[in-house]
Amino acid sequence: VGGQLLGQTEVDALLTLTTIEHLHYGSDYPFTPGPVAAMAGERLAEVGDPPGSLRDTLRANTDRLFPALAGRPRPPTDGKERPCSIDSNSATS
Repeated sequence: VGGQLLGQTEVDALLTLTTIEHLHYGSDYPFTPGPVAAMAGERLAEVGDPPGSLRDTLRANTDRLFPALAGRPRPPTDGKERPCSIDSNSATS
């Protein structure tokens, strides 16, 4: 799932098709403006029982699918724009 703001309704619909272990979220940050990425993070923080559990599960799914990226810094969640400091070569090494 990517490029949209997920809420409980969208997640419930996805879960009729698959299990939570198959869901992954991507925002295309830093190409998605910081405020939009922050809004998506805030919305994900409201989903799940307890709230925030979906975001934690999606993060764990991402780390499992892309172990080379696990533990890397996450995009800012305060909505402030920041220059991209990602080295394109480091993601493939």
